[in-house]
Amino acid sequence: MCRVGVDHIGFGCRSRAELDAWIAHLETQGVTRSEVTETPRAHLVTCRDPDGIPLEFYWLVGD
Repeated sequence: MCRVGVDHIGFGCRSRAELDAWIAHLETQGVTRSEVTETPRAHLVTCRDPDGIPLEFYWLVGD
């Protein structure tokens, strides 16, 4: 099957503090988001843009 469009968009953060700043911004804008998922390798949060495209903001631990 062939689909036209974007599957999702990911934004890498330089630090956990930058990820937290994005989370705070999403909250001030009233964006519904996931809880922060923390794994040994990465921390991430997901939401959807107004068109329904999944967005993810992530920080790779140790980078």
